[in-house]
Amino acid sequence: MKREALEGVMQRAARLAQDGEVEKAEATYEKALRESEVSSVAEVDYVLGEYAEFLGHVGRHPRAIEFSRLRCNLRGQHAPERSEVFVAGLIDLATACRRGDENEEAEKALHQAIAIMEEDEPSFRRTLSNALLCLSYHQRETKRHEACLESCERALRLRLEDDDECPPLELARCQMAVARAAIHPGRLARCREMLEACLPVLERLGEEEDEPAVVSGMENMADLLELEGRIDEAKAWAARGVARILAKPDPAKFGILTRLRRQLGGYCETLGDYAEGDEQRRISHLEHVERFGDDHLETVGALQVRANYLVGRLRYAEAEPLLRRVLDDSLRLLKADDVDLSRPYNNMGFCLLHLDRLEEAEAMLDRSGLILSGNDDPLKLAFHDKNLGILRSKQGRPEEADVHFRKALAVFKSKGPGMAAFVAEIERWMR
Repeated sequence: MKREALEGVMQRAARLAQDGEVEKAEATYEKALRESEVSSVAEVDYVLGEYAEFLGHVGRHPRAIEFSRLRCNLRGQHAPERSEVFVAGLIDLATACRRGDENEEAEKALHQAIAIMEEDEPSFRRTLSNALLCLSYHQRETKRHEACLESCERALRLRLEDDDECPPLELARCQMAVARAAIHPGRLARCREMLEACLPVLERLGEEEDEPAVVSGMENMADLLELEGRIDEAKAWAARGVARILAKPDPAKFGILTRLRRQLGGYCETLGDYAEGDEQRRISHLEHVERFGDDHLETVGALQVRANYLVGRLRYAEAEPLLRRVLDDSLRLLKADDVDLSRPYNNMGFCLLHLDRLEEAEAMLDRSGLILSGNDDPLKLAFHDKNLGILRSKQGRPEEADVHFRKALAVFKSKGPGMAAFVAEIERWMR
């Protein structure tokens, strides 16, 4: 097929994809691939790249990865191993693998690309910077926070050392990556420096694709201020992020909207405005109903957050009807033997314990125990043991309570500072 004709087929496939005609677009890409195979290596490479990108966007990740591998191998056979063409193929493979949660293969491809580029850094400086940023995303997800920050800092240095002046928007995107990475290892001054440098640029110059980074930066600024003990300012930044999303709603930003609502609720609680904290969680639940409908586990999770807030305020009578709704909805949406059903039973039991309705609480914990039998999830078992310990204590059976408390305590202590509240709760009961 001549290049002009192939271009026409590819443009038709792209239009079909843009119109949501996924099956027709895929058939058109298949046609282009078959016909390119009798042409040239360059045309096969071109079709494989576009086809893999399309498959990744529509969620057909195994095939996207397969075609990205083929393209990478093709480039390895026909291009010099140290060429930018081969390196770009490795980076595209890593991107496809990350989209499909094949993160080990993604990291391997990125390390191979980075190793090649590091030997000839000046000619690869910008590409190497992009590869380091891509690697940092995987490092952050796997909680290797120091390594993530070092990758981001190296990427930024390469941007600044480039012979061609780095465009302000590109620099701001890189600074945002450093800011996100710096907050987890506790480099708060560096986080602030980067956020103050990049947020104004992203707000002023950012394109549509930068909008998630802007609201994420506002979320990070709120996190930073919270860590510095400046809760009023943290609340203001979280509210600003919510307002920005609501001004231009986008389903892709729903996750960060949910996190910002929860931030706001927590800050209100810290500042003693409990009514507003409850209101933020109520609004978040309604937003989930609007986005997903009542019969969706995401909506159930938002309702659970509302109930948790009431339980945390010791308002057990108000929490009970919400927890019953969570349990009923979970029973409807999950399979009868799904281990996640242990949680709503366990939470319902905990609430009933504090309302001193011990027989009902025991029935709930018995159901939770049946679901967990044979399960080896230590955290789920620990929460169940904690509540059983409270039940046995209230029933006047201290020796049995002690057994359950000690089992739960060992797990919670092994999980680090995040479980400190549950450790303290058990220790109060064991006195």
